[in-house]
Amino acid sequence: MVGAILLKYAYYYPNIVSGAHQTIGSIMLMLSIILPVSILLLFLNIFLYYKSIQNLYNYLNAYN
Repeated sequence: MVGAILLKYAYYYPNIVSGAHQTIGSIMLMLSIILPVSILLLFLNIFLYYKSIQNLYNYLNAYN
């Protein structure tokens, strides 16, 4: 579930609707049941977290 949210904001652009992140997010949720794949998804979530922070930098620091 967290991976789907991170995936959404890692590739977020204002006023653009993309269905690709929904498809990839649902595939990630289905694959998370399998233990070896879930370990890989953990590393993917860490990568997507840092990509999300970089992508949303302007929004997160808007009031600084």
